[in-house]
Amino acid sequence: MTSRVRVIEHRKEMEAHGYRLLQIWVPDESHPTYLDELDREIESVNRADASDRPMDWIDEITQDVLADEPDFDWDGLGVDPYRGFDPTIFRL
Repeated sequence: MTSRVRVIEHRKEMEAHGYRLLQIWVPDESHPTYLDELDREIESVNRADASDRPMDWIDEITQDVLADEPDFDWDGLGVDPYRGFDPTIFRL
């Protein structure tokens, strides 16, 4: 059996199990400019983190939007929003 036939059979088997073939382009780590581009992108993210405060913006918008809303009445629904919540899973 040739490798071509094995590949065709393997693909048919995977499709029969509900999979589909997906091919994507990924960065070539051996390319001469890869590390330069990686450094440039990391620096760009670091600058954005230092200057942009997305959570501050989200907090500000949320407070403005929710300021006019009444507190939500969980008791009126008969639902405990914290039932089953374990805050210890968030400890570092």
